Order: sequence, then C-alpha cells, then structure tokens
Amino acid sequence: MFAMASLESFHTSMQNLESEHEDIEDASELSKFLRDITFQDGKAEVEYKNVRLINMRSDVFTAFQNSRKIYVKKIRECVDARFSDFNSQLFQAFKVLDTNAWPRDKPSLDQFGHKELNTVFEHFKGLLQEVQPESIQMEWNSFKSYWNSSLMDLQSSDVWRAFVKVSTSKYPNLGLLIRVLLTFPISNAKVERGFSTMRRIKTDWRCRLNARTLDHLMRISIEGPSSTDFNPQCAVKNFFCTPRKPNVQPYLYQGSNKRPYPLDD
Repeated sequence: MFAMASLESFHTSMQNLESEHEDIEDASELSKFLRDITFQDGKAEVEYKNVRLINMRSDVFTAFQNSRKIYVKKIRECVDARFSDFNSQLFQAFKVLDTNAWPRDKPSLDQFGHKELNTVFEHFKGLLQEVQPESIQMEWNSFKSYWNSSLMDLQSSDVWRAFVKVSTSKYPNLGLLIRVLLTFPISNAKVERGFSTMRRIKTDWRCRLNARTLDHLMRISIEGPSSTDFNPQCAVKNFFCTPRKPNVQPYLYQGSNKRPYPLDD
C-alpha cells in the first residue's frame, strides 16, 4: 500500500519535471532553480543556496533543458516498466488497506471495498479454502461500521493493529484475508537481507554451525534488539556456568593477585 503510494508520488514528480508549464507552487527544487535564471547578453546569472552562478551561456542552458526532458522521460519509462505489475487488479486491490482514503459518507462507505476483496480472495483462494466469500462480505460491512464509529481518526497502521487484536473472535473469515494482505511481500528485499545475514554469520571460520543455531542467530540479528539496548549479563552468566564448560570458572580474575570477583560487579 505504502509502496504504491510512493510510486504514484514519484510518477507524478517525474511528469511535473517533464512539463514545461509547471505551476510554481507545485514546482520541484530543480524547476524553481531553472525559473530563477535570467539572461542578459546571452549569459545568465542565478543564485542557488547563497552560491552565485555566472556566465552560463544560453545555448548551454537550452541544451540542458532538452537533455533534462529526455533523461527524466527515460527514468519514468524505466520505473514504469520495472513496476508494471502495480497496475494489475490485484495490486490495485491493496489500496483497500489505506483507511485514510476510505469514503466518509455512509452510502459510499457501504459500497466500498467489495470488489477489491473479491479480487484478492479469488487470487488467494488456494490459501483460503475454509473461508466463505459471503462471510467475508458480511464481516467487511460490520468492520466498516465499527471503523466509522470508533476508528476513523486513526492512521491506517493503527486501524489494522486494532483489527488484528479482535479479528479472531469478531471477524474470523475477514481476518484471514486481511492477514494475507498485510503479510504479502511487495518485493524480495526481505529474503535477500536474510541471505546476506546468513552469509555474514556462517563464514568460513564458523562453517560447522548447525541449522538450529544458525536459525537462532539469524533471528537475533534480523529481529532482535540493537546491540546498544541488549544487556548481555544473563547470557554471559549462562555461558560461564554451563556444565558443558568444565574448565571455565564462573568468575573472572582481576589484577596480578588474581582475586576472583562475581560477574555482577
């Protein structure tokens, strides 16, 4: 949902950069800078962020303007080709999760979202074999009424957090479908980060890590707390006190007289 909104915003910005008649209120920083350029005797002077640029020839400026349009157009075409699937019915149906765009008037709200949910259900019905489409539509209407009365002022993320907490008891069928929408990966970036984490942990010097230990270490690295927020005392105590290390004492020694002191010190 948020990725599609970002893509649409990017697409609009690219179109504005290509436009020759862009309104100054909606102009990008580049367009504002170009509009401030004035020519005298074939040369331009302009100030940008307290830096004065002089002796810019008009022919160079014209060549830059022409190249800019071609360059921006190619970027937009490349992005459109890369994310062409975003125009499919399935991805467009994901917009139903953006509660900030839901209709505020009751007649429009009553009709909202049924087509999108049906599209998602048809695509993922292999995962939702125990779900009845009629039940989804009924629970969807019920949840929209609840949102209209109690959750309208919340952001989308907070709305769906509240939904997940009560979905098992109040919206069992709709809850399964919404969970599919909320967990559907928009790209394979998370998987690639997992492979990078695995290669970083299981190096040539730690090639004997078994699958269970590697899984635990990867989960700690990906989902665990920051190292600055982690208190290692319990882990260190457990390491020194474990019976698998018979030659390691549960005390450390300090100074030349080797006085033992507990780990709590």
